[in-house]
Amino acid sequence: DELTPLITGPDYTWALNLRPVADVRREPHMHGERVTQTLLGEPLEVLRYQDDWAFVRLSDGYLGWIFVGMDVAPLKMCPAETACSYRKHATHIVKHALAPCYAHPSGDPHEQVAQIPFGIRLIVDGHDNPMLRVRWPDGMLRWVFATDLLPLRELPQLSLAGLRLIMPWLQHM
Repeated sequence: DELTPLITGPDYTWALNLRPVADVRREPHMHGERVTQTLLGEPLEVLRYQDDWAFVRLSDGYLGWIFVGMDVAPLKMCPAETACSYRKHATHIVKHALAPCYAHPSGDPHEQVAQIPFGIRLIVDGHDNPMLRVRWPDGMLRWVFATDLLPLRELPQLSLAGLRLIMPWLQHM
């Protein structure tokens, strides 16, 4: 079977996803079935390349193809330890449906570089009120409004009180 060497093969290169959300497809073309998605900062094991596509294994075991043929690099190649530790260092989580992300702390609309979806964990390493300074998986600094993020230490617990806390967030989605 063609996948056996990929599943049991030697150590491959590792990467971090740099896109807020990236489709993972069954075949290496845009019309291939989307089997899952990978989120910003997720570690990926890169198993091989074909043209503008990388065949990857996600942390949950999914295998599939990610389009990498862009002007902006969608993956940050790094050692396995770095790839697997990025999320462990996260300090905040996106609490709104989409959080605008900016290249400059001004928050001017023309400085917006991404929309980060609900639930993405980010590393915050400072603030420039009313913005929080976020370290992207490739080390770049970006800025997100503090009101769009929740410190992980304040993440609601799985309880009735926790549900009461998050219900207003869900109603705005």
